[in-house]
Amino acid sequence: MAKTLQVLDTEYNADSVEWCPHDSNQDILLCGTYQLDQSKDTQEDSSAPQTRLGKLHTYKLKQEQETQSLEHVETTDMPGILDIKWCPSFIDSQSLFGIVNSIGQLQIYQLNEDHNTDFVTSTELGEQVLGLSLDWTNRVHKSSDPEISCSSSDGHISICKFHQGQLKCTSNWKAHDFEAWITAFNYWNTNIVYSGGDDCKFKGWDCRQNTSSPIFVSKRHSMGVCSIQCHPFKENVLSSGSYDENLFIWDTRNMKSPLAETNLGGGVWRIKWDSQKSDYILTATMYNGFHVIDASEFSDGKLSVVCHYDKQESIGYGADICCKRSVDSDRHAAKMGDTSTFNFNRTIATCSFYDHVLHLWNFSTSEKSQNKENND
Repeated sequence: MAKTLQVLDTEYNADSVEWCPHDSNQDILLCGTYQLDQSKDTQEDSSAPQTRLGKLHTYKLKQEQETQSLEHVETTDMPGILDIKWCPSFIDSQSLFGIVNSIGQLQIYQLNEDHNTDFVTSTELGEQVLGLSLDWTNRVHKSSDPEISCSSSDGHISICKFHQGQLKCTSNWKAHDFEAWITAFNYWNTNIVYSGGDDCKFKGWDCRQNTSSPIFVSKRHSMGVCSIQCHPFKENVLSSGSYDENLFIWDTRNMKSPLAETNLGGGVWRIKWDSQKSDYILTATMYNGFHVIDASEFSDGKLSVVCHYDKQESIGYGADICCKRSVDSDRHAAKMGDTSTFNFNRTIATCSFYDHVLHLWNFSTSEKSQNKENND
């Protein structure tokens, strides 16, 4: 069951939402936006390069009696934002996050005590490119000097090292013929980087080898590959999504064909494995809203849609699951008093593009736990 809790206007077109994963800040949500500058000066000079404006909104989740809502903390003007990712673990007791933007930069920010954002450092990904996606290495193996993989509109992948408050680009290579929509690390072996592009190819790269050639190329997706994420709790499990509307689950030891697949009726722009050790996946599914998928039996080729959230009318680009357990979830679990029943109750944020809207909603379901052995 899905229940809408709040609807917010993000002013500019919204394309990215990310909940902070850190214990003390799990109630903090970021929302990134961008849109073309439609000012008079820009319109009059057709030869001028397009300028994309952006805003970063920071919100704090509030629990008020029986419901939840987002309280606005801060809005920061900046170049258009294409992707945001929190650093999975604290670095020097700080909550950090990365942004890739419309002027080809990777930027690092930190959250201060007032939950405002402070700029830390940045680096260039290329000339006249858009930064399209990023991922951190330290989700499974914690590190105080992680690497960050970035993809850009010229088809390149960049690997940047974050060390003592500074960024250094250590490698950059041409991975795809057109836009490299997505990049992601293998969290279990961070020497391996995955990429997906508008050339319909899904590739793997070993950064210890010459990146002039990939370790595999999959053409299983029939359109541009725009989402990839490694399972954060199960080694060798990987998911990918595409404009072809298919979600695939792979075994990284055999990338010839997926273990399971389902068609979601819309381009799978973002994939988020649940952060609380379940086999549920949240997707931003472009022209078909947002989905929660049960992937607990993917070894049998089964992927079942347990929720389709279709309350947003424009393109669904951003989606994330709050790490903080809701009060309603705890109440429900106590009321059930039945350890044989698995209760999935999550607070979810999603955003859609042209209507510049952010939705806060709750999804809950109860199922028998014999198939949920991996849940806490």
